[in-house]
Amino acid sequence: MKLLKQPWFLIALFLMGVYSYYISDSGSLSLGSNTAHAGEDSPSQKKEVKDVDLTLDFEAKKLRSFEVSTYQNIDIKMMPTEGDKINIKLVGKGRRYKADGLELKDWLDIRNKRGTLTVNSFSKDGINAKLNDLFKDNSNESLKLIVSFPKAHSFNKINIQSVASDVDARGVNFKEASLESVSGDAALTDGTGDKLSVSTVSGDIAADNISIKGGAFKSVSGDATIKSLIEKPNFSFESVSGDLKLSLPATADIDVNFESMTGELQNEFGAAKQGAGKLSVSSLSGDAKVSKIK
Repeated sequence: MKLLKQPWFLIALFLMGVYSYYISDSGSLSLGSNTAHAGEDSPSQKKEVKDVDLTLDFEAKKLRSFEVSTYQNIDIKMMPTEGDKINIKLVGKGRRYKADGLELKDWLDIRNKRGTLTVNSFSKDGINAKLNDLFKDNSNESLKLIVSFPKAHSFNKINIQSVASDVDARGVNFKEASLESVSGDAALTDGTGDKLSVSTVSGDIAADNISIKGGAFKSVSGDATIKSLIEKPNFSFESVSGDLKLSLPATADIDVNFESMTGELQNEFGAAKQGAGKLSVSSLSGDAKVSKIK
């Protein structure tokens, strides 16, 4: 099958192996750099778990792209507000990143450059730390990164990458968006855009009430549940054992191409007309159900 030739699938299997190794080695998975930097604790010093409630505002009119990368256990949420600024907020409990942990920059690497707001949960030096340290530094974290943006704001590009974190984006307007997670779930609700890419290894994918013209959804073992308001979308779903549930308006016209060794297809729309939307499904054992929105 063409799935076995896909680079993302091979990489996902590798990450799943690494993830499983560290779960069995330490009993839990949590990420964070243990490398010592100027003004930080050394690896031998135990970092104290602290309460976190820090925030930072940015002018929304100047920002059209947003990128987030987290390698710690920091869940990510994007949500619209009535305000006119983009707000970054970190709340919960965690081990301080550096210094006294009194400012957001002590926990996150935040950069605003040429219309792109970039948020990372690690420093560049931290990437060079031993993989073992990356997995074991923040075992008691329960942090959440909340990104608020004006309701009418439109992003050119959104790119969110995580390892063990859940990603939850709501009411986002964009031209292009990418949500990636290894073991966390990825969800988009009331999203509008031209192009969407969502990929996980074991996490589930949920896309509810979306108006997306083109969508690519990939998972090794996670399931995908999608409710599209577009009558003729162009979607693809690739998995090993994950199932797909896609619901469309009753007036939708969709041409379904289903490839699976042992999976089954249920399609309530029947034969498609010329110029119909397209759904391509490739899976080893996963099922697919295409139904009408009730």
